[in-house]
Amino acid sequence: SPAELLITDQEGRRLGKDPVSGIVYDDIPGGSYGSDDIGDPDGIVPPSAHKGKIAYIDNPSSGDFSVVVVGTGDGPYTLETTFTDTSGTSHTDTQAGTIQTSQELTYETTFDANNAAASTVTPPPSDTTPPTTTESVSGTVGLNGWYRSEVALILTAVDDMTGVTSTEYSQDGGSSWLSYTTPVTFATDGVHTMQ
Repeated sequence: SPAELLITDQEGRRLGKDPVSGIVYDDIPGGSYGSDDIGDPDGIVPPSAHKGKIAYIDNPSSGDFSVVVVGTGDGPYTLETTFTDTSGTSHTDTQAGTIQTSQELTYETTFDANNAAASTVTPPPSDTTPPTTTESVSGTVGLNGWYRSEVALILTAVDDMTGVTSTEYSQDGGSSWLSYTTPVTFATDGVHTMQ
């Protein structure tokens, strides 16, 4: 998947890779981290550019772990966690979603070494707040709020969790929506409306 994993145990030790700094952490005793580099041996289906990541911790203590999925690209991911207790019983939890480049999603995990079925993975909170767009206008101000020069309208969109991938606008009641990439300039006299 287009992501790396950073796992932190209850003592603050880390395992995984920070794709921003490129640092690979191997602080958790009995832990290992790597990628699934197995491609398609028959060449029928081109192998994915994104490799699966595998983190393994041998005989961890019961307690809380933080698993951060860090986006290295845009697309779907699956986080599969298998817990095995001291009696050899296993319990698997699977979480799936989509991620964007540089996005970080934190899963809180509790491991019970005596009862694998009691181990839990709590996904990050859902993004239920819509993005907001603010505008600012620049130009030479004249009398009564009119401008005496070209006016540039700057749109700034923000989202609290997932970020903004695109912003669109419609000008003067038009039926088409245009992709916003640079400030919108008004060079002729008149009143203009934007959506």
